Amino acid sequence: MRIALNIFAEGITTTLYRMIFGSEALRLLMKDEIKEELKNAREKGEEGKKEGNKEGINNMAALTKMLLDENRMEDLRKCTEDVAYRNRLLQQMQGSFDSEA
Repeated sequence: MRIALNIFAEGITTTLYRMIFGSEALRLLMKDEIKEELKNAREKGEEGKKEGNKEGINNMAALTKMLLDENRMEDLRKCTEDVAYRNRLLQQMQGSFDSEA
């Protein structure tokens, strides 16, 4: 009995799937919806990149100001040439701002 019910349920599921996804109009509608979702995601990604770029520029300006204020010219020069060193200084700067808050 159970096997017969499972086979029956699978048959109904397969039939419904074919009815729903076999429709050319539905496929086209879904295709358009997917395209719209991809377009929206792409636009959000571009906005995120712009915000990230602004944040990076602001962080670098703050680091430059901090190094100039402390007369750390060698550190300023080095952070323009060495990415790892720059990232370390940015983390230290962020830590000092966090401790002030």
